[in-house]
Amino acid sequence: MIMAKDDRSLRSLGRRTKDAMTEGRGTTAPFGRWDEGRNCSEWCCSFVLRPSSPPANGRPSSLVPLLLCALLLTACASRLERAIAQGDALRGTKDYSGALHAYEQIVAEYHQPKVAEVFLRIGDLYAYNLKQTDQAVAYYRQVTTEWPWDPAALTAYQRLAESAEGSGDFTGSVEALEMLLRYFPSYPDRDRVRHRIGTLYLKLKNYDQAKIEFAELLRSKKLVPDVRAQVLFDLGETYFLNRQPEAAMPYYERFLEDFPLHPLAERVVKQLSACHEDLGQMGESAALGKRATAVVATPHVVNGREETPTAPDAEKNISTTTSVTLITNGKPPTTVTAEIAETLAARAQGLMFREHLAGDHGMWFVFENDTQDSFWMKNTVLSLDIIFVGADHRVVDVIPNTTPRSETPLQPRAKYRYVLEVNAGFAKEHGVGRGTVINAK
Repeated sequence: MIMAKDDRSLRSLGRRTKDAMTEGRGTTAPFGRWDEGRNCSEWCCSFVLRPSSPPANGRPSSLVPLLLCALLLTACASRLERAIAQGDALRGTKDYSGALHAYEQIVAEYHQPKVAEVFLRIGDLYAYNLKQTDQAVAYYRQVTTEWPWDPAALTAYQRLAESAEGSGDFTGSVEALEMLLRYFPSYPDRDRVRHRIGTLYLKLKNYDQAKIEFAELLRSKKLVPDVRAQVLFDLGETYFLNRQPEAAMPYYERFLEDFPLHPLAERVVKQLSACHEDLGQMGESAALGKRATAVVATPHVVNGREETPTAPDAEKNISTTTSVTLITNGKPPTTVTAEIAETLAARAQGLMFREHLAGDHGMWFVFENDTQDSFWMKNTVLSLDIIFVGADHRVVDVIPNTTPRSETPLQPRAKYRYVLEVNAGFAKEHGVGRGTVINAK
């Protein structure tokens, strides 16, 4: 785009102003002393608020400093973005010490809210690349302490919860998730976070608190089916582990009634059988043992043809495959052979327990309506790129390089109708980003 003449004049004025300030370093320049140690916003504030002499021509000049400050703040923001991009590029080439140095330079020089993102990046670098958990946690805590309402803090709380749970500190994980819900009350995936808090109480054997969390979730009319299935199962487990089989049975029965083809159905039948056995009801227990076999072996219809689940086979809910074509500007089309996950059970299973995925293969999730539900990596041993696609078949968001087995919710920035899961690094290698066209046969 050609820059208008007036725009060129303003930018020229901004450059002359910065030159004047720089030349005045160490002395009093016409616009006040420029100190590289002060960030742009601090200098602009002192410049606007400094006493000034009356204008020689008698005309008000208050707009001039404001205009100059606006130009300088824009230039500083661009410089900050470039500095962050440089650090990201070094991390992408596995020059972790160089990336760390670049990020630390930014932190030392800038004091803008966007620096919270840089602290988060440093934490991630320590956590996932340098494998120094204590250092990572320190940076995550700094983000949540200094910028508790910043979007970066949302991710930092999730990282803290994940780190604490991984080290067996379930109480610390609960505290981090509770703070997330406190500072982000409109977080759209609250139900999944509350469910995760309930499962952490289960691990702590705090059955009473776990019951409270799960029972509160069940009262919600907006609970999505996959979360409702998990809550019913976990509420049954809460009573079963607390040696209250009679109280556990209604929840297991509701689970089987509402979700007979869910991947957990076989386990639920076995738990229900154990409940009858604990109560001395051996006949009912034996009958349920046969029912468990039926859940695994009885064919059911998916997409017009019979499918026979073979739990715990990781591919039991996948009906067929399709060719998915990705079209990115400036690159030749890329084709992926993808398994289709369009039923509730298939979407819940996803790529769980898979130990290998070919480079040109993936999974294509199909939803009935637009949604913004989160994904997670529970029981998924592969690192993936998750590509979210709108109803118009254009990519709306990409979450790359997911953390295997993580239960942290991964929510896209926009609603989607389809999702393509592929090996980590695929999106970067093929230039897949927002606006990329993806079509499935």
